[in-house]
Amino acid sequence: MTSYQEIDVMHLQQIENLSKKISDLIHIGKYETITHLDHKRLELIKNFNDKNNKYFQKIISEININNFKNIERIETKYKKLKNERASFIKRLKAYNY
Repeated sequence: MTSYQEIDVMHLQQIENLSKKISDLIHIGKYETITHLDHKRLELIKNFNDKNNKYFQKIISEININNFKNIERIETKYKKLKNERASFIKRLKAYNY
């Protein structure tokens, strides 16, 4: 294995680990550190040497799928929180009259 391949394998592992961390953070609702982790993940992807590697393509495909799932989950949580807030405001207004 060449040093470029070794570096790529290491990067793939880091990308996969970062993706798992991001998914876990989204699941528990800790959104503040996601941007930083996602930026690190994107830098690793950009610096990947062998973009024709099947394993790399598989990892990127999984990241893409997970990103869509995470976005849907965030949007669902956001809508739920927004509805709960609107309901709370209505109740608060009713008690103030």
